Amino acid sequence: LRMSRGLGDVYKRQTHKSGYDLVKYLVNEEPNFFDTVNTVAVHSSNTVGRKNMLTYLTNAQTHGIINSDMKIIL
Repeated sequence: LRMSRGLGDVYKRQTHKSGYDLVKYLVNEEPNFFDTVNTVAVHSSNTVGRKNMLTYLTNAQTHGIINSDMKIIL
């Protein structure tokens, strides 16, 4: 699974959401989504957004919310 903070201009104009918002939604509302994911690659030219997504996913693993065997890479 590849995650980027920017979701594209059309999506952002319609929803005002980012990849970070998607990460938060999946962790909080659909944590089982990650059960079959082996690796999440976080990529973004926005360094703050990239760090926020990485931190959110890592914290979710630490607290047992999502699959702890899943790799999270940059």
